[in-house]
Amino acid sequence: MNAVRFGKLVLIGLLTLIAAVALYRFTELRLDARPSGPIGPFLQSPAPDAITVRWRSEEPTAERVFFRPEGASEWQAEGDGAMGTDHRVRLSGLAPATRYQYRLGDSAASEPLASFRTSPAPGDPGPHRLWLLGDPGVNNPVAHAVRDQSLAWMESNPIEEGRPLPDLILTSGDNAYPSGRDRDFRDGFFATYAEQLPFVPLWPAHGNHDARRTAYERIFDLPTRGEAGGEPSGSEFYYSFDHGNAHFVVLDSEQHSLDPDGAMGRWLRQDLARTEADWIIVIVHRAPFSRGSNDADEASGSDWRQLDIRDRWMPILEQHGVDLIIAGHSHGYERSRMVGGFHTTADRFDDSFLMGDGNGSVDNPYRRPRRCDESCGTVYLVAGMSALPQTGPLDHPMMAHSEATGGAVILDIDGLELTGRYLRIDGSIGDHFSIVKSDP
Repeated sequence: MNAVRFGKLVLIGLLTLIAAVALYRFTELRLDARPSGPIGPFLQSPAPDAITVRWRSEEPTAERVFFRPEGASEWQAEGDGAMGTDHRVRLSGLAPATRYQYRLGDSAASEPLASFRTSPAPGDPGPHRLWLLGDPGVNNPVAHAVRDQSLAWMESNPIEEGRPLPDLILTSGDNAYPSGRDRDFRDGFFATYAEQLPFVPLWPAHGNHDARRTAYERIFDLPTRGEAGGEPSGSEFYYSFDHGNAHFVVLDSEQHSLDPDGAMGRWLRQDLARTEADWIIVIVHRAPFSRGSNDADEASGSDWRQLDIRDRWMPILEQHGVDLIIAGHSHGYERSRMVGGFHTTADRFDDSFLMGDGNGSVDNPYRRPRRCDESCGTVYLVAGMSALPQTGPLDHPMMAHSEATGGAVILDIDGLELTGRYLRIDGSIGDHFSIVKSDP
């Protein structure tokens, strides 16, 4: 066999092997994203007048939801009743800040399965309670303890009489370890919070572990047309919503271009320019500032994305007066002082970047005007510790408090005051901070 022919055979063999591996990988990705069993029910895209109920069943059931205001006797129904196993029903014509009972299936004869509370009207000063879970996509003893301690604390300290549950569950991404497969979602996050998700609407962020497969976009129903307030994004990976007097923006640090002049950047500027909410809170998975299990100044692997977020996106958020920026990815808890104009590495931080009055404590809160721009600064919160807490140096000089215990964050908004508590896995309060706004 001559060398030329041998070389051709080797090349054909290599190309065949590459094609086979690519086909296997494509098939694996598609199969791993397919529904793998029952999930839910869980609640998506809440608005003052609407909410989506999602669920998957083992056997085909009717796609129909019966619902009624709590205390009413007559049921209403939504859904076409088609038989299937993967269901989504949008309930509409609801009243703001009202609790509704609901049940699934083709008959309203049995007792209500669960209930939900609709979002308050735009501008409603509250009080509102948000339960922030950091990188929560594992079903393990840490996650169980975080869940149970959070629920016990909220029951003992309700935001309002008769409201022991939070208004919303927020996540900082990485909802499915290790690889964002459908079964990772099902057996991890959805199994851990199976008893809470039928009652409390969920707003997830997209994390790097979620991005390893395509199950995320199949499971969640998130607003693309501004259904829950905010500018239509055209994407379920980045979106915004209103909850009373607060506006939330969820960015995608994983799959979409981080060019500020790209589609997500243009949408972000339009969205922030449009909102008139008292509070603006942004969630993005990769932390722009952290010295925990992930060093935000390093760019190994795909972590270059967190440098782009820090260098190119933080100035946009500051310019539009964002009050609080929440991230995950680094598996600890870090809360900054109020900082402005700092978009570089930790070793370059000094007190000249500190903004506003107060140190964030309850007795001496951060103070800022009701309407802000880049002159106000921003508070940064790293929360990636609700299932897999990991330590690190935890010595970023902009941080007012850092620790690596497992826990969750409870955010309360009451008019022009926002209060955050880091609730540890043992039920103790690890950090307690406050931001107070006022009219000029």
